[in-house]
Amino acid sequence: PEKLYACWHPVAYTEGVKPDEPFSVKLLGEMLVIWRTGDGLPRAMKDLCIHRGTALSLGTITDDCIVCPYHGWRYNAEGTCVLIPQTDSLHIPVKARATTYRCMERYGLIWVAMADPVYPMPEIPELEDTSWQVIHAGPYDWPCDSSRQVENFTDFGHFPWL
Repeated sequence: PEKLYACWHPVAYTEGVKPDEPFSVKLLGEMLVIWRTGDGLPRAMKDLCIHRGTALSLGTITDDCIVCPYHGWRYNAEGTCVLIPQTDSLHIPVKARATTYRCMERYGLIWVAMADPVYPMPEIPELEDTSWQVIHAGPYDWPCDSSRQVENFTDFGHFPWL
């Protein structure tokens, strides 16, 4: 899936990511935490505190930082650890960083790219047209091969026989 890291992926509906609540999501086999800073912007990082491996999505958001629920380490939006309650700020190791990803909000969705995007964000003008009604559906788990998914989703002659 490494080639897909450089593409934009919708990972959550806008309303699913609350201002004061971390949100866990799986993308390309990796667990991510999506959260919002005080300005309302969504942020994405690996759902892993580098200290003891706890899921950051189980923590809280305080002062524009995501706080690990295990020992209270705080990471800012850039992934830098800015507070370790057990030591003073002069002794925070430079390598104490969480992995961050590109994240943006558009079309009522939160989008993440796990590497420098090869392509720009997809243009979907219909989702900006207020005369259209957007209906949220899914996600759906299809326990079958991808070729079966494509075949059964795009074979419109098949629908009347289902």
